[in-house]
Amino acid sequence: EALDLRTQVLVERERVLGADHPPTRGARNNLANSHADLGQHQEALDLRTQVLLERERILGPDHPHTLTARNNLANSHAALGRHREALDLRERALADCERILGPDHPHTLTARNNLANSYAVLGDDVRAHQLRSDVAARGVEAHVAQRNGTTTAVADRPSGPATGAAPSRNGSSPAPEPVAPGKKRKRRFWFFG
Repeated sequence: EALDLRTQVLVERERVLGADHPPTRGARNNLANSHADLGQHQEALDLRTQVLLERERILGPDHPHTLTARNNLANSHAALGRHREALDLRERALADCERILGPDHPHTLTARNNLANSYAVLGDDVRAHQLRSDVAARGVEAHVAQRNGTTTAVADRPSGPATGAAPSRNGSSPAPEPVAPGKKRKRRFWFFG
């Protein structure tokens, strides 16, 4: 049922808004995720290939949505048993995340773990273990720093290509709102599905 609804949404958005409009691109990505959730991996791969090409063309190779699209495409390749293709995409995703977001960003940690999964499937247990150990160590450090209030999320940093933060409609990142003691700040993170 969700697949049918997402298909309808995509068709209507393409008709009304056009193929390159942001909500249309989002609808295409959502439809790909529905196919993947249902085990329809070839359909997901086809849509995710289109999503990545569109995001690279429209947003550029360093935009967080493009990084997410690359990771999602790697997941589709892995689900279809195309582990070498998944490995190549995941190596690039990790390199890009480290360069754009930094080595300790949660999405960089996810990209590193996904790469470890590819190495493990391909029999390189040493590299897989090294990456997973690094993820665990950095994840603990990041968690402790966050609890102590010494880290900032991408949403809290100034916008620009070096941070990966999405600018607001007026082109600047919004100032973070104060957070009450004992509460967590809501952060805008992108999905690594």
